[in-house]
Amino acid sequence: MAELARDKGVDVVVGVGEVMPLRDSSFDYAVIIVTICFLDDPRKTLAEVYRVLKPAGKLITCIVPRDSEHGRFYMELGRKGHRFYSAAHFYTVNEVREILESLGFAVSDKAVAVLSRGVGDYSEEPQIVELYAAERFGFVCIEAVRR
Repeated sequence: MAELARDKGVDVVVGVGEVMPLRDSSFDYAVIIVTICFLDDPRKTLAEVYRVLKPAGKLITCIVPRDSEHGRFYMELGRKGHRFYSAAHFYTVNEVREILESLGFAVSDKAVAVLSRGVGDYSEEPQIVELYAAERFGFVCIEAVRR
């Protein structure tokens, strides 16, 4: 992926989320999409994101909530030995919120979510929902701001 990006003129820095080769307070925003569930230590990665964000910088992290229909479906695939989902650890929206807040992030009380018509079908329009109600949605994006 790095090579493809470089070929398109994108500046690329190769590293891992737990130890980012980036300067403190150097980014206005960060996006983590369906990655938290595959990290050995999501808290460490999110702490690194906090470190590299400027004060008032934003993180958008999107998850498949553990207790949603989608989360249960992917966990079942994992139990059956799926090559990707067998390594996944899904989190609830509240667990992600708690981790973010414990690191110093201010977490929005709203989320952008897609309910979907069934597993794998994200054809419905995203909605803004209360964070506490987002768990039932198949795909949820949470906004957090570095204090």
